[in-house]
Amino acid sequence: MKRLDWSTLDEAGRREALARPRRRTEARVTDTVREIMEDVRTRGGAAVTDWSLKLDGAAPRRLELTPDRVAAARDALRDQAFHAALEHATRALAGSPPPDERRETLCVRADASFALADSATALDDARAAESIPGASAAQRLRVALCVANGHTLQGRIDAGLSVLQVACARAAAIARGPGDDEVPPALWLSATLRKANLMTQRGIARDALELAHAAMSDARTPRSDRDAARSLADAVVGGALLGLQRLEEARDACEQALDRSQRDGDLPRMFQAAIAEGRVLTRLGDHARAVQRLERARDDARRLGMALYETVALQHLGVALARRGDGAEALRVEAQALGLASRHGLSRIATRSRVYTAWIEGFDPRVPPAEASLRWLAMSSDEGRGDAPLRCLLRAAHARLLLLHRDGDGAFAPAKEAVTLLDAGVTLEDGDVFVRWVYADVLARLGRRGEADEAYVKAWMRVNAMLANIGDDERRSRCRAGSLEHRALSDTLVARGLPTINVRD
Repeated sequence: MKRLDWSTLDEAGRREALARPRRRTEARVTDTVREIMEDVRTRGGAAVTDWSLKLDGAAPRRLELTPDRVAAARDALRDQAFHAALEHATRALAGSPPPDERRETLCVRADASFALADSATALDDARAAESIPGASAAQRLRVALCVANGHTLQGRIDAGLSVLQVACARAAAIARGPGDDEVPPALWLSATLRKANLMTQRGIARDALELAHAAMSDARTPRSDRDAARSLADAVVGGALLGLQRLEEARDACEQALDRSQRDGDLPRMFQAAIAEGRVLTRLGDHARAVQRLERARDDARRLGMALYETVALQHLGVALARRGDGAEALRVEAQALGLASRHGLSRIATRSRVYTAWIEGFDPRVPPAEASLRWLAMSSDEGRGDAPLRCLLRAAHARLLLLHRDGDGAFAPAKEAVTLLDAGVTLEDGDVFVRWVYADVLARLGRRGEADEAYVKAWMRVNAMLANIGDDERRSRCRAGSLEHRALSDTLVARGLPTINVRD
């Protein structure tokens, strides 16, 4: 290598040092470059390997850029984007920006914190943004979305839904458009779909489904904005359909949401759709595919440091494993979900994991019921107030474990409360048959045969109503074969001399 000392060169020497080497313009060099390019264009990777051996003495280590590698690189960039947004927003806030800029920067940091499951920062920043006066109509709705997300992350579904109900009602009375006194249609649509999603979590899936369909067909929102929101809408609709036990429709909606979110590069929506699809597959009895889908979602979320989606994927993976018949592994996975949820302050998810743990202990005969779960359920009689679906499952799980400890009298009150919530119209994404089954078992333990028989038949009718919504014969048979509730209830009804009318294949 030739070394030059710039400080010792005269003007002519410096011009010569900066000039392009004459060899590069020689015919021999340009002919060789042209030959290499033509060869690579004709033979592709094989030509690259041959020329690398000739010029460098070694073949390239890896040529193929597989879809998985591209996806992993893209995901890594998205993950970096969340952390970069946090860092950039924190620096901007340190500079005392003007009110409007400060409000939006706080919302940006709240959004990034929500994606990374930092519940305290997400809600604190949203409330700080809310406290800044002088917000426009659009800014008020933007802040309301952040506040609702913060409440939801901390398990306060009712609080988040209440915020969005008020915000959406105010926005409905304001013209849609780009002006200061108008609400951007895309923002209105996003808030409305988020409200529908919280309605499903609150147990009012039928109303949520109607709201989502109405929002996506509202002609006041430009078609381009509705098209951009398709992945979110599909995910919301899929969740509502799952709550209504319309499983095939739910699966189709989740698949569409996953395809669109992958195409759009919307990472949070991709996780939401993938987990929802895993849950639907579990309910359809396709346990192998459900476990595979949820394991991949868990691994991808863990790799990207997205604790919220890792925790939710773990939680539903435990249910899928239990329904597959692997109770011990299911309990191990639920313990992981509980630990992660507790560490990040995800109280609702932590409670649900405890409920699922009790459910697994209550129905897998190879798993002994743990005293710890029973003690926790006994101490949690007030848990889930204001969150009807969660409370319904919690009380049914408590009743089931009390039954296993031969306390039929103690089991009656929680079982009755759970089934009363169902009768009042609460919808569950998974567990309505479980609740009715537990109630029937409690009545049978107490010797109330007539009421028990009626409750068993109601539970059986719910199983068959779910099967009736599956139009494909093969899928219906697979769902029936993979349904823990169908097998156990069928045996119980036969033993009690009750009819077991199936949906015909």
